[in-house]
Amino acid sequence: MAAADARAGVPLDERIAVLVRQVGKADPQLRDRLLAAHLQQLPPDATAPGIQEADTWWEKAIELLPAMLAHRPTPEGARLVDYLYHHCPPEAAVHLHAQLADTCGSVPGPKELADYDPSSSGLPPRAWVRVWDWSPVLPAPVLTPWEPVLSLLRRAKPSGPADPRTAEPDRATAARLGEILRLRTVSRYGIDVRVGIGPTVTVAATASAQVADPGGVLAVEAADAAGWLALLPVQDLHGIGPRQAATLKRYGIDRVGLLAALPAATVQRLLGKTGRIAADRARGIDHRTVTPRRLPASVSVRHRFPRDVLDGAAARSALLGLVVQLGAELRRRGRPRAPSPSRSRSPAARRGRRPAAWPNPPDTRTTCASSPTSS
Repeated sequence: MAAADARAGVPLDERIAVLVRQVGKADPQLRDRLLAAHLQQLPPDATAPGIQEADTWWEKAIELLPAMLAHRPTPEGARLVDYLYHHCPPEAAVHLHAQLADTCGSVPGPKELADYDPSSSGLPPRAWVRVWDWSPVLPAPVLTPWEPVLSLLRRAKPSGPADPRTAEPDRATAARLGEILRLRTVSRYGIDVRVGIGPTVTVAATASAQVADPGGVLAVEAADAAGWLALLPVQDLHGIGPRQAATLKRYGIDRVGLLAALPAATVQRLLGKTGRIAADRARGIDHRTVTPRRLPASVSVRHRFPRDVLDGAAARSALLGLVVQLGAELRRRGRPRAPSPSRSRSPAARRGRRPAAWPNPPDTRTTCASSPTSS
């Protein structure tokens, strides 16, 4: 998406403004990751300073550094830092190194290093791990003061840190696909999604509901599914409705693990004919398969005015915009002559419905001029 926008000539400021407006408040880390992806696509020529687009690019990239280095590296952020290091103009290199060093934080002293024992002290401080993870793309002047820390951590992992510019090799494929799905949905439609991944439909649907707003990805491995389900409140199990949850709680069954421990016959006596299915799903057993489904047979578009509108020009303008959206969607689905009824609601809450059919395959240039309906 970022590459397509860049090659289409969409100005950088416009691309970034959309991301900040749609994603910024909901998920700052996701916003920064998307910004890094847009910035690393078709970067400016470092040998051609003074161009407004290039100056804007370098300004936005430098501003993004502290936010990216404050967290674990992502492939998009790591590739951007690597590009900055290798293509930074000489007059800006000192400032870049100083900003990277400030973002990494203060270097631990000799006493703090001497007190840490990898074999008995547990996990190292978070700041150390962050510098370790970013070290493959950080410049030598930034890493030199941290060399004692890196040497200490290298004793626990002689192979060194993974290259953050590429996806982690041991990363779950399904979780990676879920993250790609979320990123593309947010960047293309401005809508965040909650993605649940699990070995069965029940586990995946339950995981999706556990993702906090505004969105995210939660993957549950098959070996961990039963233990993960057992700790959830019984009403959080996908397929358990409010009445069933209330019935189970009257008998002290308030956790999915307690439900899974009961014999299926007992659960059936409590919940009726759906009891055996509920007992199986509490144990993570679900024989349903995920099958791809076609797009819905119908498609609709809607425009909601913030207040009652009596101005015919405003209504017609909104209608023409809806016609363009609907025509494009019908063409994408290969249904150029599908019937297209329209609905409208008047200020007096009266509804009207007028069926119509496309006289010709929908074209955004001709349909807008010939549509007589209202919405």
